[in-house]
Amino acid sequence: MTNENQNQGGLERELNNPFQKLKEAVGQKVKVDYVWYGSPHSDERTLKNVEDYANIEIEGSGIPFVGYGSAIQRVTNEKGNVLYENPNISDSYDVRNPTEREDLVARTFGQDIADKMKDDRIRSDKDFKERKRKSDEHARTKTQDYLEQGKSLIREDVLNDWETYVTNNTKDGYSAGVVDASLRVMQALSEGKTPEEAEKVTYEMGITGFMTGGMAQAVSHFHPRGDEFKQYWNRQFMDEKDAETAKGVVNPAILTIGQKE
Repeated sequence: MTNENQNQGGLERELNNPFQKLKEAVGQKVKVDYVWYGSPHSDERTLKNVEDYANIEIEGSGIPFVGYGSAIQRVTNEKGNVLYENPNISDSYDVRNPTEREDLVARTFGQDIADKMKDDRIRSDKDFKERKRKSDEHARTKTQDYLEQGKSLIREDVLNDWETYVTNNTKDGYSAGVVDASLRVMQALSEGKTPEEAEKVTYEMGITGFMTGGMAQAVSHFHPRGDEFKQYWNRQFMDEKDAETAKGVVNPAILTIGQKE
C-alpha cells in the first residue's frame, strides 16, 4: 500500500470512526459475537469500555478486535442494530502467528494501524528479552545464597536433594522465583507460623499459579513440617480424607487447566 493510500485510509477512519457507535453504547447491554480459538461464541453483557483497534471490555472480560486466537465478528445492541462488524473474521478464526494477525489488521483497519502494532510488538519483545536476560543473570548469582539459607530450614536427610534442587533451579529467573518463595514459606514455618500464615508470605511476590504449586511441592519435600503443609495445601483442592492420604501435591495451575477442559 502506498503512503497516499495509507494517509487516505487514516482520513477515512477519522471521518467514519469504526468504533464511534460502540463508544456511544458504553453502559448499555450489547451482544458480542466472537471466535475463541476456532470456536464461535456469543455473550450478552454490559459494554464497559472501548479501546480503539485493541479490544472492548464487557462485564467480566475483555475481547480483542483482532487478537491472539480470538477476534470479534460483530457487536449489536438490544434492538439488533449492528454497532461494529468485521467480515474478515471467520467462524474458524484461530490466528496465533503475529505476522498473520498483522496482515488481518491491515485488511481490517489499514496498513498504518498494522505497522504501528508491529512496531509495538517488536519493541515489547525486545524489552521482554532484555528483562528476562537480566532476571536470568541475577538468578545465577543467587545459587550459593539459597543453598546456605536452606541448610538451616530443611531436613538433614534431604540435604543432597536441596543442593541439586537449588543448582537446577537458579539458571533462570522464573525457576529462581519458586526457590525464593519456598524459602520464605519454610522460614515462616520454622518461626512457628501456621501453614496458612506461611503461605501468605508469598502473596506480595506476584508469582503464578504454577510457581505456587512448585513452591508447595518443595516445602512439602524439604521442610520438617512438610507433611503438615502438604495436607493443608491439598485440603484447598480436595476433600479432607483425600488430602490426608494423597502422596503428591496439587498444582493449582494444572488443576485449573483440567477444569476448563
